Amino acid sequence: MLALLTISSLIFFSSTYILFYILVSYQAKKPWNIKIDEKYQPLISILLPVHNEEKNIEQKLLNIQSVDYPKEKMEIIIADDASEDKTLMTSVDCLIITFYFLLEEAR
Repeated sequence: MLALLTISSLIFFSSTYILFYILVSYQAKKPWNIKIDEKYQPLISILLPVHNEEKNIEQKLLNIQSVDYPKEKMEIIIADDASEDKTLMTSVDCLIITFYFLLEEAR
């Protein structure tokens, strides 16, 4: 009796799995009709956690600003963890200079 119950359970679950696999593979082949807007460019936020990065922060900010993405759609957030050097001042100076050049380009 136990063997018959085990065999019938095995047949039931195997056939259920096979039917599910066939259904999923059939649905996956259908066209999804997704419309993609090629011109859509969301606002992005770049978070820079920094701690004593005075030597590297300027190069990192220049690297981020050289990305091929509209500058008006980029937001740079600098999270300073109580740096003991001039990390925050260096990053602010770099961002002010870059902002000035972006304003000049816009004119």
